[in-house]
Amino acid sequence: MPPPRLICFGDLCIDILVQAEAFPQPGQDATARRVALFPAGSAANCAVTAARLGVPTQFVGVTGKDVLADILVSDLRQNGVQIDHLRRVDAPTAVTIAILSPRGERTFFSFRGTNAQPYGPLPADLIAAGDCLHLSGYSFQDDSSRATALALMQQARAHGALIALDPSFQFAREHGSSPLLADLDFIFPSQEEARLLSGAGDPVEAAARIRALGPKTVVVKLGESGCLILSEGVNAHVPAYPVSHVVDTTGAGDAFCGGFLAAVLAGWNVQQAARLGHMTAAHVIGALGGHTAAPSLADLIAFATQHDTALLPALPGLDRWLRSR
Repeated sequence: MPPPRLICFGDLCIDILVQAEAFPQPGQDATARRVALFPAGSAANCAVTAARLGVPTQFVGVTGKDVLADILVSDLRQNGVQIDHLRRVDAPTAVTIAILSPRGERTFFSFRGTNAQPYGPLPADLIAAGDCLHLSGYSFQDDSSRATALALMQQARAHGALIALDPSFQFAREHGSSPLLADLDFIFPSQEEARLLSGAGDPVEAAARIRALGPKTVVVKLGESGCLILSEGVNAHVPAYPVSHVVDTTGAGDAFCGGFLAAVLAGWNVQQAARLGHMTAAHVIGALGGHTAAPSLADLIAFATQHDTALLPALPGLDRWLRSR
């Protein structure tokens, strides 16, 4: 029997980070202290995180045929992500420009590019029982990518696979009462996204209202405060780990999802999964880029030795599970 896989659909883009001395007024210019380019995208960040841990991971999406797309394709391959179902089209590759001020404020310019292109027919055997389909909320921004996301959900339901969603701000604002929430096994909103989805400012109340819409497990990401989990028989706060030096929080939530879902596929309970998710996020925020510092399993064992020895006995079990696949 083939091993369960994580199948990620969504955005794949180039992130251009500009650390600026000041944000100029229209018609003016400003000096940049640093400009850096990184492979990124919420779904891609999640996929790389899981693949780096050894989980069989498939990325489904659309990218271009230009030099930027070559960088993205090479990055996925080098990190062990399977790209059999990544389609390349003659259209500009997606780019996000983030301008970081000296005070740490970010201003974004996003170009959807190929992320808004039609995917085309999905292979009938793309998703199997035991797999987990993970969707980025950004997939629902455009008609074409939304149609593909919904078709993937239909296939996942038909084959008895798990379905997870990391909602974007726009998704949360526009789809709070969407019936598609009832099909989710896991949803991972940030605190602000949880407020938009539920209308409740308190994250505990927000989680309860979201779960009432149908998702089996609601995980509200609270940044450095950890996360809240509401599931069958579980109502818990799982704290994050202390991080002495935060470089870039881009991709932290995506890394959390990748670690969490890797643990779920290995049979861990949701609280253990959250702890693994916090570990992966703690690694990622130690370097610039959404998944530059995505950890290996050896990295997590070293991290747990310092910060969570209670989880150490489970980590070799994850290793044995991965090696047995």
